[in-house]
Amino acid sequence: MTSIQARPWIILGLIFILGGITGSLLTIAFGPRPTPPGAQQMGSHWMRHLTDRLKLSDDQQAKIEPLIMDAEQRIEKVHHEDVANISRIMQDTNAKIAEILQPGQRDELKQMESERERMFLRHTHGSHGPGDYHRPEDGGLPPGPPADAPAPSAASGA
Repeated sequence: MTSIQARPWIILGLIFILGGITGSLLTIAFGPRPTPPGAQQMGSHWMRHLTDRLKLSDDQQAKIEPLIMDAEQRIEKVHHEDVANISRIMQDTNAKIAEILQPGQRDELKQMESERERMFLRHTHGSHGPGDYHRPEDGGLPPGPPADAPAPSAASGA
């Protein structure tokens, strides 16, 4: 094969290699990320790790398990408080930003806030289905009534 005949094959080979590299880099950059474990998964892992590494007896496991369960609940509470605080900060900031915007921009900012809240809560609580996202003022804890459910008659002040 002469160099003129080989040139198209070399170019195609380079394109193929560059495409593979580009695809790999895009997958790394934009691909799915592993979700961090929830408090219960963390507690189970913690207990298994302690049991395996420390060779805990059944009696020791029985005494330690309630301590781990208490820690799970406390961690989950702190997590929900942090999520609620972050969401409040972002809402407060968006309210200040809205004062600077034109009416059409305010509408778009509201839409952006709604999308951010759905994404944020889906990330922190998993996907619950359409309309089943919970605002921080609800305690940020699923499950609850869907967003389109009728409001209870006695509303709590927020």
